[in-house]
Amino acid sequence: MKALLLAGSPASYHELQLARRRDDLEIRHIPALPAVGSLERDRAVVLLVDDVLLASVVNPERWMAELARVCAIVVRGGPGELVPGAAYPAGVISAFFASDAGEEVVRLALESALRQATVMRDERAARGEAERRHRDLVQLAEIGVALATERNLSRLLGQILAQARRLTSCDAATLYLVERRDDGSPSSLRVKMTQNQSRPTLAFDEFTLPLDSSSLAGHVASTGEALSIPDVAHLSPSLPYASNRTIDSLTGYQTRSMLVLPLVSHREEIVGVLQLINRKRDAAVLLTGPESVAREVIPFTLEALEPATALAAHAAVAIENGLLHESIESLFEGLVTAAVEAIDARDPSTAGHSSRVAALTIAFANRLASIEQGPYAGVHFSTSELRELRYAALLHDFGKVGVREEILLKGRKLHEADMQRVRHRIELLVLAEDGHHERLRAEWLLANGRRGYDERAAQLDATRTERQAFLREFLRRVELLNEGRLRERDDAVRRLLAQRFEDGAGETHALLQANERAMLEIQKGTLSAAERHELEEHVVHTDRFLRRIPWTRELSLVPEIAFAHHEKLNGVGYPRGVRGDAIPLRSRLITIADVFDALTSGDRSYKDAVPVERALDILESEGLAGELDLELLRVFREGRVWETQAKPVQAPEQGSGASGGAPGGALARETRPGARADGRSRG
Repeated sequence: MKALLLAGSPASYHELQLARRRDDLEIRHIPALPAVGSLERDRAVVLLVDDVLLASVVNPERWMAELARVCAIVVRGGPGELVPGAAYPAGVISAFFASDAGEEVVRLALESALRQATVMRDERAARGEAERRHRDLVQLAEIGVALATERNLSRLLGQILAQARRLTSCDAATLYLVERRDDGSPSSLRVKMTQNQSRPTLAFDEFTLPLDSSSLAGHVASTGEALSIPDVAHLSPSLPYASNRTIDSLTGYQTRSMLVLPLVSHREEIVGVLQLINRKRDAAVLLTGPESVAREVIPFTLEALEPATALAAHAAVAIENGLLHESIESLFEGLVTAAVEAIDARDPSTAGHSSRVAALTIAFANRLASIEQGPYAGVHFSTSELRELRYAALLHDFGKVGVREEILLKGRKLHEADMQRVRHRIELLVLAEDGHHERLRAEWLLANGRRGYDERAAQLDATRTERQAFLREFLRRVELLNEGRLRERDDAVRRLLAQRFEDGAGETHALLQANERAMLEIQKGTLSAAERHELEEHVVHTDRFLRRIPWTRELSLVPEIAFAHHEKLNGVGYPRGVRGDAIPLRSRLITIADVFDALTSGDRSYKDAVPVERALDILESEGLAGELDLELLRVFREGRVWETQAKPVQAPEQGSGASGGAPGGALARETRPGARADGRSRG
């Protein structure tokens, strides 16, 4: 670009004819001193000043000092003057000559000023380039940090596109990822994300491209060579690659300049392609049509290529890490799913419970984060905290795999083998009555013959029927008691279990053994104190199992959250009996979700489901007893959290529950107001 000489009226400067003969100099006449902001910073500018121009501004000393920062100043003095007048500050003048000076003096003064102006321009350009490079380095460092800390692949790709567009002032960008076969070899190129400043609502669907030169992105992915194309509409047919203009024709968007970069990982593998489209003079301008494209779109120069290439290197590593992180997450999710399936397989009566509790807990946490009043207003869980909570809820019962099956699946007070022994014992006594009956009948015949036999036989039949009816009624009531369906007072139950039987031979039999009576006297659920303690140990097993997993920092609290899900605010919970704030908030969410699902689920053979409102009343009774957080229960109830899941939890009304198993079994006390709702703690 030519140097620029700014001078006053040409009629006064015959000495400028020398300058006009220079091909590298443009002369522009000005009526007054220019403002600093009006000067072109990318040109070498010489300002020729005389008293007339100086008089055109107020405070000329300040004006000249500002102009001297961006241009070389030559002063034309009066005839015979050897030095500039006092109005010209000496420190801002590059050269001086008198109006009657010879041609050689004028030429030397102007050439000296031009050399100084050129140096000033080059210094400005160097400073600008240094500032741009520093700015790019700072931005790239910030981008590198941002990309390195982002774990969500979708957000990561969006950041890469946004930062690439910002660095290069381009209008649109597309990111492709290389897809690989099972053996790791590349198979195709998938369009994963696109951004368009001028057309932000442009429809987009993922699709794949072959790894060949039928497309620019495919060519770059297959060769690893970057492409910078000033105008994709004028590609030479002799080139090995071609531009696919299908998207432009479908959307009406016009692609002109393009920069296509391979994303190469630290292992020298191409993981994707970054395609930058339509670099603009002004990044803020929208491309509304062909005219604006022709006016605003410029090629991708070295100035844009360098930061874009550096960003591509950052992006490749970040994408590789993101894909690896996603793969690890997928693997971990699979392991958690397998663990949940193992729980379901171990205890089929509660199959699906862990998944339902997890969904209910996350819905509860989201609801809690939305409240604006009360002690929990302002509580907010981050994405990683919700993920941590979900895993804790999914795995809260994993320790059940360490509980004996005969306890875990115990749906009656007596184990089936023990109940079978009771049945056999009663049946033997019933059969013994038949034997006694036959023996007494035979003895009568031997002693008395047929005389009075019919009357005696009728008496013996009645006695046998009565004794056998007693035994069978006893067994029926024991069966009901065993299933939790006998509704009698505790003293009546104790009398029933203490009954003895005198057979026809006069021998007295204990109908139940001491251990059987002890089990049948269980008032809550179906487990004895020792069995309940063993079942409650599933929380300890869960904690021991979860602490063996090398959780990431974001998931490090999973064991602690799961470990406390059976603790109660008043200290009556287990296994540690901790109180109040010692129980993590997220554990308290799981506790409520756990009990609610245990009450309302209708897929358990050992109990009937209860209606939602009844379950809520039971939860509230626990809250009033100091076991559960009443404020959390209020949020749960008023927010109707159970309805916000993909598959809402809803129990059938009383009496329409599942027919499998006896109603009221392990959780029979759930139907009594004020009773503890976690029952056998099988939730």
